[in-house]
Amino acid sequence: MINKKLLIKFFTFLGGIYFFLEFYLPEKFLGLELSLYNDPISLSLRIIGAMALGLGLINILMIHVPRVIFLKKNMVNSFGLLLGLGLMLCVSIADWWSQESYIKPANHFAMLSEYSAKLATLNPEEQLSGFALLQASYQKVPLVINSNQPQTIAIENLDTQLKVAKVELEVFLQETKPKDQLYFETLATKLNVFSGVYRQLLTLEYQEFFIYQFNLLIYEGLFVALGSAMFALLGFYVASAAYRAFRIRSFESGLMMLAAIIVMLGQIPFGVWLWDGFPVLRLWLLEVPNSAAFRGIALGAGVASLIMALRMWLSLETDYTQEDSSQ
Repeated sequence: MINKKLLIKFFTFLGGIYFFLEFYLPEKFLGLELSLYNDPISLSLRIIGAMALGLGLINILMIHVPRVIFLKKNMVNSFGLLLGLGLMLCVSIADWWSQESYIKPANHFAMLSEYSAKLATLNPEEQLSGFALLQASYQKVPLVINSNQPQTIAIENLDTQLKVAKVELEVFLQETKPKDQLYFETLATKLNVFSGVYRQLLTLEYQEFFIYQFNLLIYEGLFVALGSAMFALLGFYVASAAYRAFRIRSFESGLMMLAAIIVMLGQIPFGVWLWDGFPVLRLWLLEVPNSAAFRGIALGAGVASLIMALRMWLSLETDYTQEDSSQ
């Protein structure tokens, strides 16, 4: 039977030793180049992070859904959390799906641009057959412009640019001169410009749809506003904490109070009106004593972080890696 705690310790140590060696060893050491494995490992870490988000969502549902179903204490708060989570998740997914579907024709022309750049590297026979395929693909995707949307100045300007780019592109596609490398490189550039303008136009048109406006209302009109209200309420607690911190009870607290008054007077015009030396004194306090204290705190925090990382690397910090005392 596999010891799960020993397995966790093994992979924790393995991950720590890899990043430790990759950071400290030279680029090539004994024929081994650890930097070649950075991309696959980083991708794996992102996948694990996505799985952790999924587990967090499942954990939230396991805690709050039973509380709402069985009418337990604080079930109103749980219901509000689940309602906001479900609504935001559904609207965000619908907005993403609708936007991707709406601007899909522009992606087609972007792929044709990449295909044209690829044709520039092939031999003449392959270029000739590939050009016929490119022309057929271009003709199969018509422009999709929603004339029912309000025509703003930005949309009208992009529409004009799109028409000009379309005429130039079609004239270039109908030319009978030999199709060499320069031709396909120029064609790729024109297709890229055309797809970029087309994407901008479709994006502006999509922003007038209900699903986008509703998502914007929920996020900026509700979520951001609630966050601003929460931080505004925290301001009262900060003011209360500052009042308690600046009460003069000792020499140290009096010194801190004096420094705070000098910094505030050096920041406002009233302090300059009292004495023009306050800004210079304020700058000295911030650059010399304050910087020295901050560097000391940062150095201590760095040493503490290093010790914490070392304990986590050796699996000495977490409870789930400790053996049960009953065994």
